[in-house]
Amino acid sequence: MSNRAARLRTALLVSFLLSGVCSLLYEVLWMRALSLVLGNTLFSTSLILAIFMGGLALGSYVFGRWTERWPDPSKTLRAYAFMELGIGLWGFALLGSRSRIEMLLVSFAHMGSPRTLAFAEAVIGAALLLPPTVLMGGTFPVLSVFFGRGRGERLGGEIGRLYAINTLGAALGSFSSGFLLIPALGLHRSQALASAINICVALIAFVCARVVSAEDHAEISHAAARHAGMLPDGTLPSRSPSLLPLVVLLSGFTALLYEVAYTRILALLLGPTVYAFSLMLTVFISGLALGSRLLAPRSDRWGERADGPARLTAWLASLYVLLGLSVAATLPILNRLPLLVSEIVQAHADHYARLQLLQAMMIAGLLIVPTMLSGATFPMIVKLSVREERTLGRHVGRVLATNTAGAVSGALLTGFLLIPNVGTERTFWIGITLNAGIGLLLLLQLSMRWGLRLSLGMGIPGLLLLTLALLPRWDVERLSAGLYKYAPYYADVDADIIAHRGDLLYYREGAMATVAVRRVGEEHQLSLDGKVDASDGGADMLTQKLLAHLPLLLAERPRRACVIGLGSGVTAGTALLYPLERVDVVEISPEVVRAARFFEHVNDRVLDNPRARLILSDARRYLLFTREAYDVIISEPSNPWIAGVGALFTREFFHLMRARLTERGLVCQWFHAYNMPLSDLKMLLRTFHTVFPRAFLWVLNENDLLLIGAQDPAFDLDRERIERNFSRAEVRADLHRLGVVDLYTLLSLYVMHGEDLARFAQGAPLHTDDHPLLEFSGPRAMHAQTSRSNLQALLEFPRTLPPPRAVRDMSRRATWESFQNKGRMHERAESFAEAFREYRRAIERNPHAAEALAGLRRVARTREHRLEAEALYTRLVRDDPQNLEARLALAAWYEEERRYDACLALLRESVERISRARGDLRLLSQYAACLAGANELAMLEEVCRRWLALAPGSGRAWFHLAVIRSQQGKWAEALTFARRSVEADPRDFQARTLLAMIHAELGETARARALFEEIARDHADQALAFYNYGLFLLNAGQFREAREQFQKALDRDPLHLESYLGLAEALWRSGQKREARAWARRVLRHDPQNALAREILRTS
Repeated sequence: MSNRAARLRTALLVSFLLSGVCSLLYEVLWMRALSLVLGNTLFSTSLILAIFMGGLALGSYVFGRWTERWPDPSKTLRAYAFMELGIGLWGFALLGSRSRIEMLLVSFAHMGSPRTLAFAEAVIGAALLLPPTVLMGGTFPVLSVFFGRGRGERLGGEIGRLYAINTLGAALGSFSSGFLLIPALGLHRSQALASAINICVALIAFVCARVVSAEDHAEISHAAARHAGMLPDGTLPSRSPSLLPLVVLLSGFTALLYEVAYTRILALLLGPTVYAFSLMLTVFISGLALGSRLLAPRSDRWGERADGPARLTAWLASLYVLLGLSVAATLPILNRLPLLVSEIVQAHADHYARLQLLQAMMIAGLLIVPTMLSGATFPMIVKLSVREERTLGRHVGRVLATNTAGAVSGALLTGFLLIPNVGTERTFWIGITLNAGIGLLLLLQLSMRWGLRLSLGMGIPGLLLLTLALLPRWDVERLSAGLYKYAPYYADVDADIIAHRGDLLYYREGAMATVAVRRVGEEHQLSLDGKVDASDGGADMLTQKLLAHLPLLLAERPRRACVIGLGSGVTAGTALLYPLERVDVVEISPEVVRAARFFEHVNDRVLDNPRARLILSDARRYLLFTREAYDVIISEPSNPWIAGVGALFTREFFHLMRARLTERGLVCQWFHAYNMPLSDLKMLLRTFHTVFPRAFLWVLNENDLLLIGAQDPAFDLDRERIERNFSRAEVRADLHRLGVVDLYTLLSLYVMHGEDLARFAQGAPLHTDDHPLLEFSGPRAMHAQTSRSNLQALLEFPRTLPPPRAVRDMSRRATWESFQNKGRMHERAESFAEAFREYRRAIERNPHAAEALAGLRRVARTREHRLEAEALYTRLVRDDPQNLEARLALAAWYEEERRYDACLALLRESVERISRARGDLRLLSQYAACLAGANELAMLEEVCRRWLALAPGSGRAWFHLAVIRSQQGKWAEALTFARRSVEADPRDFQARTLLAMIHAELGETARARALFEEIARDHADQALAFYNYGLFLLNAGQFREAREQFQKALDRDPLHLESYLGLAEALWRSGQKREARAWARRVLRHDPQNALAREILRTS
């Protein structure tokens, strides 16, 4: 080939590579842009996808037929150039069109029915997307004609090379859109860049068309002379004309079925971030390109012989069967993949780039074989389809159009029908069955003996059934555990233990997300794609409740409220405690609606309340098209690092909410301080303040923040209004259950407002629809511990504006009890650092505050806080030796630290003066506890006798005596004392457990079992309750039931080593040696010298 021809060929191939880049960029950008208007609903997403891919199919078909009009190579290239130019110009024309589209659709929404709006969306979508996508679809058939003319037997390799280059460009477009262009340039400038590249491609093609000659074309197509007339004859046997289109259609269908199914399962396993989706799509498309490039040229060699068409058909059939088997081989790997993801995340959580690289390698290893096999089929089908050179473009266009039609059908049916109804695993099996069926049909078309035909007809289905029978079913508990997110929190725990914690009550794969509900201990957790979004636990309950209470306490006579995001339903249910006429709840996922039924014990059956109206829709779509006006809008979406959720935190969405407020309306926006760098926090605050200058920031706990934005620029916190709303009996009772017993506790959550927010966030970028930065920066901080630093930055920021008057009034009236109450609220919400701060403030005001002194010890979780707590207790006792509460707190501290000598030394002097203080019984109780810990049984019995002489009904004294008698082997007396203890306090966990154990020692098995069952039922949140029951069952030889109880103990406490050992022993004694060894190894990982675990390993 001459240098001139080589340069022309290279220029055209590079231009087609860039064309592929632009096509994928347009798909991503236009899908994003239109979803902001139409919403992320099933209808909208399927509409955009159908129009885009339908345009590609139509373009392939139409332009494929038109290529016959351009026999001259220069005309062919000019046609290609005009197509690329049209795409680029249309891309530029669409810039800035979103506002006009919104106005047009809003007018349709207000003038007609939902059907009218849907029709308008379809027409407008088609008018916007069909022109450029039809041109995109036509580029491949046109260039196929240019490069394929004269190729003869080498057609498959040439088409495969061209397909690979364009597909590789699409892979680059996928990668660059997710990792480079949108984060750096935003949607508008990325689209402008894509359009500019298209125009450059057009210019290259125009230049090539101008200078290309017949000789150049002959060299470019690697042909010494043009081969006129027929290509190698006889594709398939006589039935091929009707069969091949079906093969092409099903091929496209299964390719997109696999793409959608792999995307859904990998999002569940790796996290539903924009990076995970981009990586998956990039790897998938790259595999198609690689398969086409490497295997397609072989189709020419397979077709060279006299029986070439038959051999090619056989190879194509084999590829489809192998494709199905290769996909089947990935299914057990996917089932185990969460465990590998857990290890990788634990090791590299602090290095996101490294984590992404490892995840990309994982995806590539999983998908490379199926995608290569899938990519190799297209050029082979083209080779089989083409009969005459002059109809090359028509046949390529027809194949591409049919394949694309199958692809769009596969994408839509898989995402919106198959996965929601049969699940991802069975969806894979449908694709595998179709692949095997295609292969079988192709093989049966060949001329072969009846016996071989029968063997194939039975062998391939038999192989499929055998594979299905041998492969294990997916473990949905493991898949939905969110190990990609939570693995770093349990670094010392086996990932499979975390994955199987609790009971999976609900699991449903919807079109938008995989929704699950687990019961872990007594807590119910609702998760979306593995990430827990709501629960009835303390921390979540405080946030979910105050999301409704806070704005409704501040609002002036609200009548209508809108809650964005149903979740557990707690926020909407709380809103209905107020005298509202109606609460509209906007939820996009029907699966979440069904899952909310598992939270009816805390959401007051909100979905059955006649004042609640459920709206199944995307929040942006609903707010854009509705005419409703609300007094309060509460927005509680999921985290913005989840792909698509960031659109509910942009400036434009905040404007949408403001446009739907009444004159004195309020918006309450949730967001979080955890897993979020300070720069992102400032970006959110600045964006919100830009839309709501009258904004108030509240810190609910260590993790959650609220912003209240007012429509009225003169809005302020009105104390009388707040007190009036707070005084409602049902509101006050609900807040009391949270620990909010007074208005100080609530109003002291205020941090800053107005211009102070602007000053704090100064210099941060705005988060906009065009530049959705959070979606790209958020995942990088998914495992970062940022709560404390973010709250510190907020609370220590110097404010210039005084707090609202209502907050100042409450602060002036605050007492030590106010601080103690707030500490109790934070402790219930598991915000231990905040609780520590409030308990400390209460103690500073009142050194005798018993509850605050005891609470400080419970919430001191960090080393820094524990040192501070001990120093405070010590100082209080030193400064005031008569401070009984401080003495008790310090003694309890020493006992908890197992510093029994210090504890006894502190208490001994006080106990000597027991007749002179009303609090002496508490001193005796603490003294007895320390003596029990130090195992000084003689002294312990003496103290208990003195204690009972003063208070014969002291259950703990009887308990200690029962323990002493148990250790002495005096079981009858121990039973009497234990019964006295339980009679004194029927809820005492330790006393009841001891009583059950004594019954077991006395051989009263039935009574012991009944007591253990009662204890486990009444103390269902305690791992020890189930461990003790398991130990009893183990000793009774009930090994299967013992394993169940040990597993329940681990559900409550994954670090409960004794339950690990109990499981190992139960499995060992029941003959399940292999499983016993696995649990024994887990024990030895934490306790290398454990004798029983070592014995199990030695003898199993």
